[in-house]
Amino acid sequence: MAIGIATTKANLHDGLSYNVVNTLSIKMLPSEPSVVFLNNIMDQVFLKQNCPFYLGGNVLHYIIDTFLYYNFSIKQCIESLKFCLFKHFYLKPVNCVFVTQETTQNALFDMLDEQTLEEITKLPSTNSKLKIDEHLKDNCIQLMIDLKSSIKDFHYGLRILHILVADLPNTPLGSQLRELYCSAMKSHIINNDSYQKCLRLLTMLSKDDLLEKINKICNMSKEFQAHKRAMSTLEFLESKIIIIKKSSLQKPIVEEEVKPMDLKPEENKVHGSRAEFKRKLVDNLKHEVKPLVSDFEMERSIILDQIHRIFQTILIPPTTMPLHELLIFDDLNSIRSNIVGMDRNALNTALLNPQQYLGCNCCGITSTDQLLSTMPDVCILYKLYLESTSDHINVYDWLQSYIAVISPSQNDHNDVDPELQARFYFAMSELQYLGFIKSSKYKPDHVQSLTTKFSS
Repeated sequence: MAIGIATTKANLHDGLSYNVVNTLSIKMLPSEPSVVFLNNIMDQVFLKQNCPFYLGGNVLHYIIDTFLYYNFSIKQCIESLKFCLFKHFYLKPVNCVFVTQETTQNALFDMLDEQTLEEITKLPSTNSKLKIDEHLKDNCIQLMIDLKSSIKDFHYGLRILHILVADLPNTPLGSQLRELYCSAMKSHIINNDSYQKCLRLLTMLSKDDLLEKINKICNMSKEFQAHKRAMSTLEFLESKIIIIKKSSLQKPIVEEEVKPMDLKPEENKVHGSRAEFKRKLVDNLKHEVKPLVSDFEMERSIILDQIHRIFQTILIPPTTMPLHELLIFDDLNSIRSNIVGMDRNALNTALLNPQQYLGCNCCGITSTDQLLSTMPDVCILYKLYLESTSDHINVYDWLQSYIAVISPSQNDHNDVDPELQARFYFAMSELQYLGFIKSSKYKPDHVQSLTTKFSS
């Protein structure tokens, strides 16, 4: 019989006796870290140019941070992505229209009602430039074609940038494609200080490193078939490969060094004209010897300048394009509380106002301080718990207050109904399980409060 356990070998030896471990045939099946699976999901699914659903930089950054700083759960990360899909397509059916092919878009667009068309014209990205008229359909489809083309250019430029900066020292822009995607989606990445730092590091690349990166870019560009920008970039870099291989690393030698003109001391006297003195300084700078560069350094500078100009035109964030809301989901506020719920606030709300979650009519209250006998026992005990001003709560007094709410007639009797007493202790054990109280060493008939008493 074979049993698979997700644990380490050391845990097996700690949990089982020596005789049991000797009778087992243990085989270790190593698995990749969950971060590797996350990178594969992002790179191969969501960060592709032909993906019909795109995440905005803010949403993707929040999902990744939740994964890295909470539980490293791939399953929860996938559920978060599914929830984003649900919010984008199911709640706004108009978003499904422009995901399809252009021929299908025409037919689906004709099926849209007047209210949906008005929603499209009121999108923030359109800036109220679209109007409901006979040209609305053609204008929307043309804007969507431009948007999809911009997204393809954006992904192509992003992968070039990833090849260039992924292995730089200290990785100023990050080593993963998803990190670049989040930064580039939020704002134009060429305005980022980290990008400028990467450019300075790239100007110090050796000949072998530069050729290696150019070859990777060329191989990647071949995957973007029928892409004009990719084909032109591929042609440019392939022509430069031969030149770089033949370029010399030696700086040219100048036989005669041109010395800058010396300013004579008498020319700096007060009686001289300031304008003339400034002119002579400028002439002096013109005659200074410029630093000599090798053939390779010159070609490297040309290539980096050309790639920088490419980034200026194709790494424009798609979220700045009209109608981007129909393809790109970047509504962080709508998913923040659903992906990472605020457990304590939700718990406090449920205990103070159970009707919000139960949906019953018997627990309706007008204020959070109100107590009803029809409420769950744990809610009644929690509200009585909030009324206590001491860190130690007398269990007997707590029980009497509980009975006064549930059955006021029981206060006249010294004997407590065993059923009510059992309900009280069961609700108290629930509060202890939730972390509100614990047994006290102060007195046997007291419990200690563990949390700050607050109400919302």
